[in-house]
Amino acid sequence: MVLEIKKSELIGAFAPSTGALVAEELIRVKLKEAGLEDKEVYTRAETVRLCSELMHKDGVIKTNAQTLARANAELRESEEKYRLLVENANEAVLVVQDGLFKFFNCKTMEISGYSQEELASKPFAELIHPEDREMVVERHRRRLKGEKFLNVYPFRIIDKDGNVKWVEINAVLINWEGRPATLNFLTDITERKRAEEALEHRILALTQPSGELSNLALTDIIDVSLLQELQDEFASCHDVASLMFTPTGEPITKPSNFSEFCLLLRSTQKGLENCMRSDAVLGEKVAKGVPAMNPCQNFKQIMDGAVPIIIGGQHIANWGIGQVLTAPLDAEEVSRYAREIRADKDELVSASRKLKIMPGAKFVQLVDFMAIIADDLSLLGLQNLQQARDIAEQKRMEEELRKERDRARKYLDVAGVMLVVIDAEERVKLINRKGCKILGYKEEEIIDKNWFDTFIPAENRDEVKAVFKQLMAGEIQNVEYFENPIVRKNGEERIIAWQDTILRDNDGRIIASLSSGEDITERKRAEQKLQQYLTRLEQFNHLAVDREMRMIELKREVNEAYERLGEKPPYDLSFADGGKITNYELRMRK
Repeated sequence: MVLEIKKSELIGAFAPSTGALVAEELIRVKLKEAGLEDKEVYTRAETVRLCSELMHKDGVIKTNAQTLARANAELRESEEKYRLLVENANEAVLVVQDGLFKFFNCKTMEISGYSQEELASKPFAELIHPEDREMVVERHRRRLKGEKFLNVYPFRIIDKDGNVKWVEINAVLINWEGRPATLNFLTDITERKRAEEALEHRILALTQPSGELSNLALTDIIDVSLLQELQDEFASCHDVASLMFTPTGEPITKPSNFSEFCLLLRSTQKGLENCMRSDAVLGEKVAKGVPAMNPCQNFKQIMDGAVPIIIGGQHIANWGIGQVLTAPLDAEEVSRYAREIRADKDELVSASRKLKIMPGAKFVQLVDFMAIIADDLSLLGLQNLQQARDIAEQKRMEEELRKERDRARKYLDVAGVMLVVIDAEERVKLINRKGCKILGYKEEEIIDKNWFDTFIPAENRDEVKAVFKQLMAGEIQNVEYFENPIVRKNGEERIIAWQDTILRDNDGRIIASLSSGEDITERKRAEQKLQQYLTRLEQFNHLAVDREMRMIELKREVNEAYERLGEKPPYDLSFADGGKITNYELRMRK
């Protein structure tokens, strides 16, 4: 690993004998000569080279050798501890820069299957599965550009032997030798993925209609590890060989407690054929849905037994036991049979003497006990089926709910007004795109914030809170119209016209308010300007009307003067004398 040292730390190592200013100047000169004057942090290789040159400056600088030696020793010790930590990590630790491995630990080689030399010359992208390569490389490129998004995610790699493995990466941006790179931690999650896929397969199989159970395997309904554990314990406790197999005879579990004698019989072709015939006879009997017992086709003194496992009325598997000796085997008979099936007679005779004898009555009881356990397995299978269907139904409903939420979200986001849900704790639980735009915040900056303390001006807060509390208390059902200002992120205030309604839970309790808000700031400003214009117009109108009325009065006086002189009045005032002026005047003075 490359350890780094800051410029200030480098100066400090030389300062005791020269002073910080002198050390800084000398180092500045050497950095310029080395083309490193613009860096603030140096790798260990760069540091060692600079120190070496400065220490041999013919008396210009004399560093404290003991201090520097101690610092180097501490650096080496720290480096060794870090190396041990990284090399023994249970994760692959690797640094990628320019698409190449710049550092990797032993776990990286173990997961990938490549040697140190092979990885050192191999682009990181070549390890990635072709279907995941574009995604991983694109995220790596964006991370190098400083973009922030999900650091932990899974993808597939292909190891040296061609095996597909799932890994989970945790990647962070770092500075490596003065340039951007990514530090990556890879965890092999192949087994976890296989388990998840197996579980998905089980759920898929379990959720098919009950009339189609014939397509199910026992391991689709009951986990194979549970079956194996049960079988192993039963075989060990009762000293019998045991195996679970399909109705067609294919093994489901691994053999439990098979004796050396049975293994020797099965190691020969004829012995195995006789064992398979025994299984076939048992299978025919068990297919009728009842427990079965039958002498072994190899030796009649050895009994085999089996019980059916029936789930939902479907014969889905069998559970068998064998190597139960009900009477002693004759050594000469065993020797003859060994020659017949071409087995080693001495080994087979020796193995036969290790078999334990079980009374026939006890063997019958044992098979009956197995039948009881098989019934319990059947019940467990039915419960698993029902549980799986419940899970599938729940997942279906959750998916439908998610789709409904997505549709609702689209409707909210295309709305031309602000929509916001505020819970009883005064916190924002939902806001649409228009609301975010009006407020000037991103959605994640708004959700769970206190609406009133964050987005309502202090001078209006108490009044708006009072209305909200009335809504939450059920004192008012809806607020058809309410205006109040809000504060945007940049400090600007906007006037919003609200229509509020309450939201209730399934029990009818009020839990939140849904508010629809329209930004009427510009309209309000336009109304204020219009009012100003109207006021000024009325002032002008009053002046005009007063002037007109005065002119009429003057004309009337002139007309009256002419009449007193016996002459015809010069002005026609019939519009005023006929009463029309009254309406005009009233209208203008209103």
